[in-house]
Amino acid sequence: MSFRYRKGSEARMSDFADEKHPGGRPLLFQSVEELESKIQQYFDDCDARKVKQLTKSGDIVEVNVRRPYTLSGLACYLDCSRQTLLNYAKDDKFFDTVSRARRKCENYAEEQLYEGNDRGAKFCLLNGYGWSDTQKLELTGADGGPVDVRIAGMSDAELEKLLAD
Repeated sequence: MSFRYRKGSEARMSDFADEKHPGGRPLLFQSVEELESKIQQYFDDCDARKVKQLTKSGDIVEVNVRRPYTLSGLACYLDCSRQTLLNYAKDDKFFDTVSRARRKCENYAEEQLYEGNDRGAKFCLLNGYGWSDTQKLELTGADGGPVDVRIAGMSDAELEKLLAD
């Protein structure tokens, strides 16, 4: 079998037999240090965010307003998908680095619960970090006994007949 790869020349599959391809897409980050550096740049960039605000006196001032730490924001900064970022944690080499970044983003969301931004933070924690928000409800009858349920308008004899059927 042969194919053309340049005008006027042919190559055979056997010509490429010595070249091995490792398979899969190459990693975006070749070393832990490179990934750690980029992650730290993201957090530094979030911390250094400045916005212009109008004061009561009409002056415009620059104020430091920290951008939220999020996994999606980090993934965008790293130019990859959120899932790709999480997949890096499956590699033992990158596990600690990605886990540290996840904890920092989770911590930021948790802090927002105390600053009045609780709806978005709660959603993030429940859906992105495995938190749960459940309530346990127990019903008991009088004096902690079983609940006595009666169907309105039916006599005991009618209920017994209904249960027997």
